[in-house]
Amino acid sequence: MKVAIVNPPTGKVRRDERCQAASDEQTAQVYFPPNDLIIMAAIFDRAGHKVLVLDAPGEEVSPDKFRRRIKVFNPRLLLVSTTLPTMEEDLALAARLKQEIPGLRVVAKGGPFFVAAEETLKHYPVLDAVIRHEYDFVCRDLARGLEPGKIAGLSFRRGSQLVHNPDRDCRENLDELPLPARQYLDNRLYRSPESGRPLAVIQTGRGCPNHCVFCPAGRLSHYHLRVRSPRNILAEIKDCVENYGLREFYFNADTFTADEDWVVELCQGILDAGWPIHWGANSRVNTISRRRLEAMKRAGCWIVAFGVESGDPELLKRMKKGITPDQIREAVALCQEVGIKAHTFYCIGTPHESEATLRATLKLALDLDADFVDINVAYPLPATELWEVGQAEGLFDPPALTGASYACSPIRSHSLNPEELARWRRKILLRLALRPGYIARTLLPLLIRPGRLGRYLYYGARRFWRVLRLGQG
Repeated sequence: MKVAIVNPPTGKVRRDERCQAASDEQTAQVYFPPNDLIIMAAIFDRAGHKVLVLDAPGEEVSPDKFRRRIKVFNPRLLLVSTTLPTMEEDLALAARLKQEIPGLRVVAKGGPFFVAAEETLKHYPVLDAVIRHEYDFVCRDLARGLEPGKIAGLSFRRGSQLVHNPDRDCRENLDELPLPARQYLDNRLYRSPESGRPLAVIQTGRGCPNHCVFCPAGRLSHYHLRVRSPRNILAEIKDCVENYGLREFYFNADTFTADEDWVVELCQGILDAGWPIHWGANSRVNTISRRRLEAMKRAGCWIVAFGVESGDPELLKRMKKGITPDQIREAVALCQEVGIKAHTFYCIGTPHESEATLRATLKLALDLDADFVDINVAYPLPATELWEVGQAEGLFDPPALTGASYACSPIRSHSLNPEELARWRRKILLRLALRPGYIARTLLPLLIRPGRLGRYLYYGARRFWRVLRLGQG
């Protein structure tokens, strides 16, 4: 069977479970390689199917060229990775292809199907099936030819009926999955904005035990954390280094640093292999320690991202974040002591956000003086408490989410409307970007490495212009 696995040409948006932000709205402005596509490609390839991977945003392919390439390949199955902001356009393109390719079946994966598979299948007749989550294990069953009715986690059409199979267990061993099939991508298209070199993403784990109201990761994993074994991850790093010449990595997980001994073992494996790699990871401020950071630094880690979210302790409690401002300060300070850069993320606009809580957030951000900062307006993703509470209390209009973004979300809090939240986002970003100390600390080291100066100036100027011109990022 021929299988086309695609990101449609509807913008450079992260298409994973816990983040659907547009890359040009973020400080780093990095478009990550689509690991979901090449993991699915590896699964179908291993099962003997012929595969086409087309990341249209990454290749900057127009809608017309996208359709032409799919039609030339003439697949029997089209697998579409979609998001809530892009779904309308994504599925409109899929519908055109279904009209133009006889016998084409369309299956989609992504955030919209976590809680609304029934409604989506009813509204979009182009869809033959949707993967509610655990897309890779569902694809493994599809690739093996298992009957749709026997595939846990799949919702599909059976004649005029809509069938919803039971959820998957969400405890399957991640080491059983094949390594991503990077031969299906032009890896040169995905580059680190910091170094300009090709960048690879390695998914090191999945799931989260925490209950943050704006994030679906906990619910989708039943609050169970799974990690790949260090040996399995090291095999993927080796594949990237030796077969693709990749040296820049982002180690992606809901919380990379959850298990200290696991982190240290992985870092020691990198050191023992002698790979000259450069990488970053994400973390929580209450899962960080000097031992972890020092091991990461020795193994090539240069940056850690933290979800800080707010500077107001009571709002952090209402967000069920499970951290305190003191823990935030300690974690960022520890990164600075060890020599690892800190990238802090804030989420404004949850139901109890107010001007007082936003002032507390601005103060914390100024006090932390982190190396990179992103401010996102709360975006109600399906399978989150924010989605449920926001709808129940009339804080957003669900149709308005299509085409919206993390910079211009339709959500409001009990005291601030979307326009006021966008203005606060702009205000905080400008205050942080215009700090003389921050500018000096960022640019002065680049004079020693002039090859990186142009990139920093380019991305910084583009970001600054967007904030000034749009007033919302």
